[in-house]
Amino acid sequence: MHSLSEIVKKLEEIEHMIKDSEISEKDRELIQLILIKNMNIEAELYAKYLNGNSK
Repeated sequence: MHSLSEIVKKLEEIEHMIKDSEISEKDRELIQLILIKNMNIEAELYAKYLNGNSK
């Protein structure tokens, strides 16, 4: 199980990777996949936060 601080560090790394990336029109499918995964992460976090799930 990962700690939340580890997750924050990984997300910061990903954020930097995205900022440093050159994105072209051919990357549209990958961008959509990244956005979907990000929405799934947000939904999971909100659900845990709102339900008080700390397992």
